[in-house]
Amino acid sequence: PGMRNQLLAYTGAGGTFGANDLVSILGGANNIFQAVPAASISPNPTGSIQPVALAAAADINFIVNSVAAAGAGTILVSNLPSLALTPQFNQGPGAPAAPLADYAGTQFNGALLNNLMVTAAARPGTNIILMDLYKIGPALSADPGRFGLTNARDACFNGVTVCANPDSY
Repeated sequence: PGMRNQLLAYTGAGGTFGANDLVSILGGANNIFQAVPAASISPNPTGSIQPVALAAAADINFIVNSVAAAGAGTILVSNLPSLALTPQFNQGPGAPAAPLADYAGTQFNGALLNNLMVTAAARPGTNIILMDLYKIGPALSADPGRFGLTNARDACFNGVTVCANPDSY
């Protein structure tokens, strides 16, 4: 289920957030991953993908607002890494969809930052922290061993099976 439905299921089942809770929110990439194939063959790829990225950022902000309204004291929100570095887009000759995916990710990240600034100002009792995955991504990709990984390039799950050593991906 989407993140809104996950949140509704949690709160609908009696789940609560407290002032001492740390809630981590990371999402939006799936929206972009699902939209890139159609956008990449449209006459205006960036014009086609931008509304998807902006809507995904608005959705994450909605979830942040909902969690804050439900009483969470601290919310850690992660932006998206460079999507061109992800296994879905870093493969193949020239990785043709990588630039479009990266464009969508940067559009998402900019909108998320702007939205969170408004949200944080409106909710002074909630500590909202932005973790910048976009900044961390290149270092992780360039030297995965530094982060306890052996492979930061390839997918561990191929759609059917999981690789033999998933903790190192």
